[in-house]
Amino acid sequence: MLGMGVGFELPVVVLTLVKIGVLNYRLLASGRRYVIVISAVLGAILTTPEVITQILMAFPLYMLYEICVWLPGTGRDKIRSARQAEAAGTRCKGRDA
Repeated sequence: MLGMGVGFELPVVVLTLVKIGVLNYRLLASGRRYVIVISAVLGAILTTPEVITQILMAFPLYMLYEICVWLPGTGRDKIRSARQAEAAGTRCKGRDA
């Protein structure tokens, strides 16, 4: 149970690293292959030797990682679209004046 609790802190750690600038969206997206293997290994180490339990740990870990990849990417897109809208608004104001 302790292993599962520690394993599910992954989103907090990853999003904190993204927020302070250690990780970025591209790095997270390119590391998917490694995360699949790491999730399987953590599932094997942190749980009992039953295969079902290992899968029940590894699959959600990977899904949480995908959410971690998706969240910074969507935030980046929102910021980019807001900046583009702001730039377009200032260009239109300049023409009207």
